[in-house]
Amino acid sequence: TTRKLLHVYPEIPKDGIIREFWHAEKWRRTMDLDILSPMYDAGTKHYYVNEVARLRDGCFVVPVRWIEFEGRLHADYFRFLIDEQVW
Repeated sequence: TTRKLLHVYPEIPKDGIIREFWHAEKWRRTMDLDILSPMYDAGTKHYYVNEVARLRDGCFVVPVRWIEFEGRLHADYFRFLIDEQVW
């Protein structure tokens, strides 16, 4: 099907050699984040860039970009801590 031929996420090739335009540094580092795919469909859940997500270990992150590596989807993200200290 056509869907299998579409590449909606930047990809890091195993050997580091750029063969396709979605391997290029522009897609992975400098492209406007609003142009890249904003969502990851994990089956029963959807995850969006610029929205808080909770990891399995309980940490909170804000994904900014989805990236494929070795056939699996990963994210560049900002990790943050909740400080319960009161001034």
